[in-house]
Amino acid sequence: MSGEAAKWISLLFSLMILGNAWVARRFVGTWLAPACLFSLFWFALSFMPIVLIWSAAMNPWSVLFIWGASAAFCLSALPYFKWRDAFAFNAGKEDVADVFNTPFLWLAFVSASGLAMTSFLLNMRTQGFNLQDLVFQSVTTAATYRASRNEQLLNVNMFSKMEVGFAYIAVTVGGLLFATARRRSSAAVALAGSFAPALAQLLLQGAKGLMFQFISLFFAGVLVVRLFRGKTFLINSAGLRRGILIAAVVAPLTVMSILSRGLSASDRAVVTRIVKSIAASYALGHMYAFSDWVSFRLGEPSELRYPIEPTGYGFYTFTPYFKALGSMRQTPPGTYDDYYTDGELLTTNIFTMFRGSIIDFGVVGALVYTFLTGFVAHLAFYFLLAKRRPFVSAAVYIFLLGYIYSSMMVSFVAYNVTTLSFLALTALLWGNNIFADVRRDARDAIRGNPDPLSG
Repeated sequence: MSGEAAKWISLLFSLMILGNAWVARRFVGTWLAPACLFSLFWFALSFMPIVLIWSAAMNPWSVLFIWGASAAFCLSALPYFKWRDAFAFNAGKEDVADVFNTPFLWLAFVSASGLAMTSFLLNMRTQGFNLQDLVFQSVTTAATYRASRNEQLLNVNMFSKMEVGFAYIAVTVGGLLFATARRRSSAAVALAGSFAPALAQLLLQGAKGLMFQFISLFFAGVLVVRLFRGKTFLINSAGLRRGILIAAVVAPLTVMSILSRGLSASDRAVVTRIVKSIAASYALGHMYAFSDWVSFRLGEPSELRYPIEPTGYGFYTFTPYFKALGSMRQTPPGTYDDYYTDGELLTTNIFTMFRGSIIDFGVVGALVYTFLTGFVAHLAFYFLLAKRRPFVSAAVYIFLLGYIYSSMMVSFVAYNVTTLSFLALTALLWGNNIFADVRRDARDAIRGNPDPLSG
């Protein structure tokens, strides 16, 4: 098959992923269904690389597999749930601000954000940086920190783990508070507190991934609130304007983070070319890397010769659990040490979570795993609509968007912080429900008007 024909077939398979999203939307009734979000995300992440880098080789089988994963995820939503009944119940819920915009969650949010920033500063001090380095030599500090991280020379300490863990709690709660804020000042505090830890890591540690992960988690909280209010659209004109504004802010900050690689003193043309290459590698390289790996696995021509990994039986998908059980199997920083390249534009070791799931479970097993993941997601989505105060389902939906975003790199569950931060958010939402009930009962007792739902 010629390269041109392979590209057009790959493009067709990518459009079929969009078709999966459309079918799921017709069946469930909203673009906010997990199947729609998963399929729309992977339509964008397959379509854009194919179109924007037409000259690079693309194996259609890799895109067809992703279509199959999307189809499996969508099938988990179709025959099992009474979506109309769930949406009908959702329409009668109490004011969402009374559910999430509570003193309890505000206290948890401010505490988590403050502890994340405090842990960040203590970690930086442990690594040998002082306040003057952070304020007046930010680019040099980020470059030094990044180099130490890449060489695995950082001092291991509890603060580096605490800063990430508390930051996850802050951003997941912050999205709920932002969307339910009654005043602009409260919304501004929620926004600032949610992203301050990620911004600090972006500018002072040269770490870009956390910012984009946090955008997905924060947006998930906004979607939860939107669902509570019966608004089932994915994005409107106001949301599009906000998205453009966010991109206008994040893009130059990301470029500043890229300059921490020591490029700021280089020739402008060289810097422009390297920044373009790094941006393209992060945003578009995953599809071509996965395609090249699929080609190698099928015995077809590939840019790299990859190691023949033994069956993982879940190791790449659930890495922290395997290590907790005593597994001695190791993965390099970034999971894979294979670097796919295409000319001077693409250099990446991002192979999508699908490489890991295929190694773990085989092709058929990976599709079954994706179906089961989708079923859990849709079960949570159903209860998010059909329960009065669904604290577990709300937490699952929020982390679902983190799972979807992370799927372009590795399994979201492969991160150590994922499980603990999910449990923390679930516990906070459960505690918030108890606090809200106690508060309501006390208010009703004062008014002499017991709540008929409390019994």
